[in-house]
Amino acid sequence: LNFEQNSQPIVCSEAIQKAYSRYRVDFMRVVPIDEILNEMKNKEILSEIQVEVMRKDSNGKRDKREKLWEILNDERSDEDFRKFCKILQGNGVKTIRDLGNNLEIQANKFSYVGERDTDGNSC
Repeated sequence: LNFEQNSQPIVCSEAIQKAYSRYRVDFMRVVPIDEILNEMKNKEILSEIQVEVMRKDSNGKRDKREKLWEILNDERSDEDFRKFCKILQGNGVKTIRDLGNNLEIQANKFSYVGERDTDGNSC
């Protein structure tokens, strides 16, 4: 049996990884890690254990953001990326909403470029 036939990739696509990389500095600066942990658990992006570990992390918000960035970039799907963007876009702070919008826009741009063949035509 081929289980991969109808399943989505478990890890993020290259386009989304590029979007994360492009906005890494902003991610580390503005993601309101303590505010969004519950919502990320409720949206099934993070497990309860991951949330508990991040809450107990006494090394500061930067380390929590770094861990979240690694999880999202290395261990989560494109669907999780979209959910994360929506969480940021729903925040009351404009800078955080802008990051959510920018991540999504950039991923879409990279996806579009990735869908073009070497002749510049869409696949």
